[in-house]
Amino acid sequence: FFMALLLKSDSVIETLSLSLSARCLKFKERGIIPKLQVFLVGENPASILYVRNKKKLCEKIGATCEIVRFSESVDPEKFERHILESAQNVEVHGMFVQLPVPKQLSDISFDHLIPPNKDVDGFHAQNIFGVFSGFPDNSYMRPCTPKGILTLLSYYKIPLSGKRVLIIGRSKIVGRPLALLMLHQDATVTMAHSKTANLQELSKNSDIVVAAFGRSEILDETYFRPTGDQTIIDVGINRRSDGKLVGDVKFDAVQSLVGAITPVPGGVGPMTVISLIDNLLIATELQNA
Repeated sequence: FFMALLLKSDSVIETLSLSLSARCLKFKERGIIPKLQVFLVGENPASILYVRNKKKLCEKIGATCEIVRFSESVDPEKFERHILESAQNVEVHGMFVQLPVPKQLSDISFDHLIPPNKDVDGFHAQNIFGVFSGFPDNSYMRPCTPKGILTLLSYYKIPLSGKRVLIIGRSKIVGRPLALLMLHQDATVTMAHSKTANLQELSKNSDIVVAAFGRSEILDETYFRPTGDQTIIDVGINRRSDGKLVGDVKFDAVQSLVGAITPVPGGVGPMTVISLIDNLLIATELQNA
């Protein structure tokens, strides 16, 4: 009986914050203050919290963050106009729309309104092409959650080369870009989803399992081998009926079987935020090269 190594994000963020602050200072010496602009629509409590965390971290490293708030009933044309104005504004280096947005805005393609060199979320077609092609890291913006996961693995010295990786969840925000980024690091990647047969089998035979399908504690001890050599990256953030935040993996049942596992909260979530700030600095560099 052994306990898995906890892949906590706090020490990673501590280390990264120092280098981000140093990079920020270099910009300030050139008279540039990296600025992030966030478009927040409505009063969704989770969104408000996310945005507040992003602002806090931005300010911690010396950048600025402006939250532009809109009412739930904002007119789509007015909203688009605001985004296009910011896209033209040389004072704004990075921008994103906090999702989800209300129904009347759901047809707008934000990925295209925000120019690729300000797209800190990493969703613009040009940035996705960078993921697809394996461009050098600081030449474009990678999507934040996949980028954060790779940073976490690298910090804890968990190699990808030659490893069998199972990614459960095929979203364009996490699963698909992560698969490509891991392929560039010579992992052998299997993508699984709700239609995948024999998921338990696949999971047991993988060295690294990434759970990113947003269903509360669905992976229990029957999905993992008891040899203590698997790494689990849990991307899920779900609220149980008792109010507790949990991932897609049944943490208590699995922790004693695997070699390393991310906690929820305190694992992948904060890595996503710090990746966004890193993208802000890459964006500032690309605009002031």
